[in-house]
Amino acid sequence: MPLGIIGLMPKFVTPVAVLAAVGLLLTGCSGGNAGDGRPCETVPPELLSAIAEGANDGPAITPVAAGAVKSAERSDVYIVAMSFTVDGIEDAQVGTWGIGGSLTPGSGPLVAIDGFAAEFTVWPHQMNGEEFSVTEDGVDEAKACLEG
Repeated sequence: MPLGIIGLMPKFVTPVAVLAAVGLLLTGCSGGNAGDGRPCETVPPELLSAIAEGANDGPAITPVAAGAVKSAERSDVYIVAMSFTVDGIEDAQVGTWGIGGSLTPGSGPLVAIDGFAAEFTVWPHQMNGEEFSVTEDGVDEAKACLEG
């Protein structure tokens, strides 16, 4: 290989590698299982953006990664665990949200399930009059997908 091409490789490979890594992180997990046999679902970057767009009047949140499972107890509900950064807070946070319908933004209502989701976003705790909480089926499993 000519020396001129070798000298260009780090300039090309580094940005490509960074973009690929960011794409994988923002897509979330897929292909594994949540520990209870349920498959981990791929979370589209558009859904992560939709969750983040519901940030409250405080600092903006930036999605890092996510994992999701279909609720075993509620039909047409997916539970999404998302790690995110917050301006002014050093460590990444993890919150849990629910979405009705599918993992496609706009397919159904979004709800904040745990305290971190409620603290940093304005999404309600209810969907169609039904309350969601941290004891919700799928919360631990979605977090396992995120960590997996």
